[in-house]
Amino acid sequence: EQGGSYSYQGNMGGIGVYGSGTYSASADENGGKITASGNGCVKTPMGTRCNGGTERYTLTPLESCE
Repeated sequence: EQGGSYSYQGNMGGIGVYGSGTYSASADENGGKITASGNGCVKTPMGTRCNGGTERYTLTPLESCE
């Protein structure tokens, strides 16, 4: 509910990508935020390249469809 872990793998334009990390989330009726930290890798013809970092997302509530 307030965070956890993630992982992904796939390809983007024929280049393999994969990674994993952890995230925390908080939200209420006014919006919220998600902060994720982890490592990501891309398999290029010149070898695999990896890097870590933190991403921050702001959540903005939408108006109700009702």
